[in-house]
Amino acid sequence: MLSESHSPMTPPARRESAIASRQAPLIARIRAALENHTRINLHHFPIVVRLDGEDLVLTGEVADIAAKKTAIELAAAIAPAARIVDRLRVRPAQLMGDREIRDHVVKVLLEEPVLEHCLLLSRLPKQWHPIAAASRNPLAPSSSKLAMEL
Repeated sequence: MLSESHSPMTPPARRESAIASRQAPLIARIRAALENHTRINLHHFPIVVRLDGEDLVLTGEVADIAAKKTAIELAAAIAPAARIVDRLRVRPAQLMGDREIRDHVVKVLLEEPVLEHCLLLSRLPKQWHPIAAASRNPLAPSSSKLAMEL
């Protein structure tokens, strides 16, 4: 015999209400765990917790990767049978435009010792331009090319 919440005669709104009432305690426990953890600040970085079938969906922005990992672990511990859908984004440490991102990538490449003997090229609009000489070490043997389109 089918329960009332699964009966084909039960109106869809009533079925959804019955499902929501069963999900509410689980979601409340997860939200309480998130609220009480010191790494997670729900007031500055709200996390939306919802169930979508058997999936537990976490959505929002968190302060850092540690907060993201903690939120996922807490949710998985409280709802071990649920599949966790991670839609949490880590807030960027610093907002950068395209040029700033390019400059940052170039700086990191120039500091990389393994690329010391490479000719670094960048394609700016339609032409390749050298970023760094083939070798910043005058005693270097032959060089390689590393090209990137930024």
